[in-house]
Formats: sequence, structure tokens, C-alpha cells
Amino acid sequence: MTRIIPFNVFQEAFAFKNSWQYEGEELPVLKGLLIAAAHLLPPNIIDLIPFGRLILDGIILGMQPGGYGLCGGMAFAALDYYRAGLLIPRGDHETDNPHRDPTGSSLRTYIWDRLLDSIRDNGIKFVGWKLTLQLPGWLGGGSGRLLEWTRSEWPLIKRHLDNGEVWPIGLAFDQLNILDDHEVLAYGYEDLPDGRIKIYIYEMNCPAHLPHGENTIIFDLTGNRPPDLSCPHDPNTLVGFFPLEYQPVNPSIMAVGISQGVSAGGSNATLGETRQIRFTVRNNGFHNSPDFALCAEAKTVPGNVSLGVLTEGMGASLSQGNTRQFVQPMIMRTSGTIRIRAFSKVDNGRGGETAKVLPAIAPGAFSSIDILVGEAPGSWNSIGYQTTRGRLRVGTLQDGRIQLFVRGQDNALWYTSQVRPSVLEFTQWASLGGSLAGNPAVASNSDGRLEVFAVASDNNIRSISQTAQGSDAWGEWQSLGGDRLVSDPAVASNSDGRLEVFAVASDNRLWHTWQTAPSNGWSMNWEQLGSLSLLNTSPSALIQSNGRIKVLVIDNATGLLTINQTLPSNGWETDFSNLGRNLSLASVSLGRNSNGTLVAFGIQSEEGRVYFSNV
Repeated sequence: MTRIIPFNVFQEAFAFKNSWQYEGEELPVLKGLLIAAAHLLPPNIIDLIPFGRLILDGIILGMQPGGYGLCGGMAFAALDYYRAGLLIPRGDHETDNPHRDPTGSSLRTYIWDRLLDSIRDNGIKFVGWKLTLQLPGWLGGGSGRLLEWTRSEWPLIKRHLDNGEVWPIGLAFDQLNILDDHEVLAYGYEDLPDGRIKIYIYEMNCPAHLPHGENTIIFDLTGNRPPDLSCPHDPNTLVGFFPLEYQPVNPSIMAVGISQGVSAGGSNATLGETRQIRFTVRNNGFHNSPDFALCAEAKTVPGNVSLGVLTEGMGASLSQGNTRQFVQPMIMRTSGTIRIRAFSKVDNGRGGETAKVLPAIAPGAFSSIDILVGEAPGSWNSIGYQTTRGRLRVGTLQDGRIQLFVRGQDNALWYTSQVRPSVLEFTQWASLGGSLAGNPAVASNSDGRLEVFAVASDNNIRSISQTAQGSDAWGEWQSLGGDRLVSDPAVASNSDGRLEVFAVASDNRLWHTWQTAPSNGWSMNWEQLGSLSLLNTSPSALIQSNGRIKVLVIDNATGLLTINQTLPSNGWETDFSNLGRNLSLASVSLGRNSNGTLVAFGIQSEEGRVYFSNV
């Protein structure tokens, strides 16, 4: 079996070698962490030696590094960048190590800090393995014991790799100096025909040893041969390895990021329009970045469905302090809100590409932009082939999608929904049944469920509601009673969340009923409002800024009338008030200004002209 994660060491790892000079108090700090780890070892053979732990402290203090020293920091830092999906501040070549100078100090400090993290989390195991190696076989030590331990540790490493996780491993060598032990990254394995395992590693002591930059450890699972490390710059013999404890952190140095945010010539566009997508990136990292391409992808919001990717083409690296601009045309092919996100991608070394995040690195910069794409003004489009009679009613779901309701030619209630919010694409018409005698009214319950009301063929009000907010499942039709109702209903929501329904009956009087609790139960008792005789036209109802419902109706003699609640959600005026001269209105509707005031709109029956008045 072969399992190799697409971790390209020429793109995902540092170009420079693990060749450093310790600075200032770094070496004493490192030795101090190893001594602290030794003190945390459980009781063992060293405690049988007089002053054994003090002797071990002295041995650690006397150790000198063999010329490397920051391997754990390089492994942890490279893995941090890989897991975060960021371009790594790779550097130019094997000797291009960052130093504590204006160009490299931040990266040098970051690698050092991650080295300390690796020792804090794994120092006990390194010291324990090194101590066991020095013990004779008859005391349970020696290289044979480390081989046994390695065989038991391999399944843990394999589990990470099988899960697609690049993982750090510690390498133990056959000499006393613990400072010359090593840390690398494993990114794959291969079962060899002879029963051995080949583990693919990022080996910072040999960053470009093989033609493809791939270093390996070959390990015998059954025999007594020690593991074989391909890097010739490790002079000691490898006697064992184990998975390291690792906690990812967010890298503190961004190699390449957005310095001038994504733009598309405005946040509104017309369907079919071509927009120029622009953004600029800058290398704020260390020397040259990896080779990368700039990309922009458009996705629907919500839904996250990809609408296409624009790619600049696999470009070269970007040197420290320099910028690169992306400019590509994009056709707005889908209406609604789309999100255009900038990112980059690198060659993964396995015949594919890996996407990389481009973080915002300048004030006011951003890596994505939302654009609302609409139909061109005046463009009319058909919603399916459902034929209707009467007037459309519009409802809005909790997720922002529009639903349309209408009486069909079969007198049933039909509806359609937007596929996504703000996208002018609708589902197929679907029937909710029923036997309607007029136009429906729709309102939202306090729990978000839409409910539709209509006068049925028996002149009673019936309603049907969603089983849950935003659901395509609807309940059964229920009767709300009423007697000889002849107008289309009006519905309004009380300030306490209860719905209230109004309709004119055959006696030309206005009647109403109400929910007994928000979203639940109806009174079934219809009560008359006012005493005047009204035209057989539908009322209009809306809640006012004072929390009281206002109802508008048309009177045979005097024109437009209104009646209001006396208190929010409770009580009504004894009779109607006249709102002015008789315009012989055929219908009336209420609307609300942004400041909360209501406006009445009416159609004059003879002229057909629309009039309006503040009410």
C-alpha cells in the first residue's frame, strides 16, 4: 500500500538547511528545557546510581550541538503554514537562513519559538529514549529496545498519514548527545515488496538531496536491521523514531497576502455583465516566496456553490517587499449574491495543485467581496407554466427567500419559492390544494412559519401553514369559521405576535377573528367591527408604529374609512372614522414608510388612477 500526501517540499517547506548558530542565551535555554524534562521522568534505573539525576544534568549541560539545532522549530513552523493553508516564507536556497536582521528576524524568532514548543511537548520522550539507549540489554536498554518501541510507535504515525495528516516525528540516533537527535515531517509511506516500510519525510538537513527533494526512512518491521535514513548529512546511525506531540499555531509571519483588497467595479451588477476582478498581493515574508498562481473564485451566497475560477497561470515566486496584481474579466452568469474570493495555488508535486489562503495584510484590505447580481431593469421572465386567476401574494421566509402564492385556474392554492435568497430563480409551482373563492392573504407567524388565508367555496375562512419555518412541508387546511364571507381576507400581526384576520361578509359588515396565542390556536368567534355598510371590497390591515392595528375599508357613501385598536393587541374603536372625500375607490392597500407612518393607496373605479394619502 502507498499513501503519500501531496506535500511538495519545494513549495511547502523551507529552502534553507537546518544549519544555525545559537545566539545569546539560546543554548542555555534549550539545555534548561531538556534538564527540566529529565526531572519529569518517572523513577528508573538512573535513580539507583548515587546522585544519578545530578549526573544526568551535568551530562546535558556539557553537550554541544553538532552544527544543526533548530530542526524541531523548522518542522513545526512548516507544518503550521501547511495546516493553515498559507504560502510559506521559504527563502531562496540552502544557505539562505534568516538571521536577526531587518529581513529575517521575525522568521528566525518564530522558528526558535516553535523549537522551544517542540521540546516542551516532547523533551521527556527524547531524554527517556536516550537514557534507555545507554543502558545495557540485560537492564532492558540498548538499540534493540528502541527498535521494539519504534515498531509499536509506527501504527500511531501511520494513523496520522492515513488520515491525510502530515505529522512531525522524532529521530533517535546511536550517540549520547541528545542535541544531535532530530525532528522531521512525515508526509507518506510505501509498503515495499520485502516487508519493509519506506516513509517519506521533509528532512531539513537535506532539503534538496534527491532529484524530487524527497528524503526517506526505510524501516524493517520484522527484522533487527536499524532504520535507514537517506540523508547523507546525518553521520550517526538512526536507531528509532516516534510521533511527536504537536499543537498547531497560527503563523505570525505572512509570506504573501492581500495588500489591496478584491474589487469588481462596484457591489451591484447586472446579469450577463462583464466585470474586471482586481486585487494586489505583497510578499511580507522572507526573501523569495514559493512559485504560485493567483486565482479568484465566485461562489453563491448562501449555498457555497462554485460558479467558476479565474487563474492567472502558474507564476514565478515573489521577492520580499514586491507586489503582484491580478486583473481578470468575469461574466456575471448567475443572479443573486455571489462572493468572489482571492486565493493562490501551488504545484503539489503529485500532478495537481494545492489552494493557498491569501490573508489581508494591509489596513482596509480584504480577500473577498460580495456582489449582488440582478436582472436588467425592465426584463420580465416567466416562472414556469402555471396559469393563475386573481392576484399574487408575496411572503418572505426566515432565510430571506421569497415565496409567491396565487389561486390557480383549478381554484387550488399554488406556490413557488426562490431557490436562494436574492437570486431570481424559482422552484416549480406546487399545489397546496384547497377550494378558493378569492385571492389569498399571507402572513408570518411569530415562530417564523408562513400561514396563508383564503375564503373557501363555502364562504368560510380557511388557512394552511408551514410545519416549520422555511420548510417545504405544509400542514392540512383548517377552518377558522366565519359565515357568508365574501371579500378577500386581510391579515395583520398584533404587537404581541398574534395574527388577526379581517373580511367583509355578505351583510356588508367588517368581521374579524384572532389567534388565542402567538403561532397557536384561533378563537373561532367572529366579531363585527363598526356598524357601517361597506362595499364588497377587501379590507387592508397593518400595525402602526404605536403598536395598534389599523384597518382600512371602503364605504358605499362616504369613501375611505378606518378603524383602529384602542390599545396594542387589545380592544377596538366603536365605529369607523372617515378619511376624506369620496373618490369612488375600487380597492385600497396599506403601506409603511421607513419612519413608521402608514400610507393608503387606492384605485379609482372609473379613471383607474392610483391615489395615495397619509393615514
